[in-house]
Amino acid sequence: MLASPGTASILLMLEGPSNTASAIQRLKEDIDKLTEEQAKALKLAIHVGMTPNKAQEYDNRRAKILRYVQDLKTLEGRKS
Repeated sequence: MLASPGTASILLMLEGPSNTASAIQRLKEDIDKLTEEQAKALKLAIHVGMTPNKAQEYDNRRAKILRYVQDLKTLEGRKS
């Protein structure tokens, strides 16, 4: 899984078009994976509830998805 890139890392990824395309693809894959994990967590929570620890994991994934979406917007904006 791609670590949270942050602005400085994103700029390093922009050294070439193939690197940018690769970074965009990795971010999209990570967003998809995290979104699937969120859906599974919600389905399970409907039946058995959510412990405080699981709720924190859910919130952390949500925050990570939001960061990745922002990073993706930045990369795609610089690509065009």
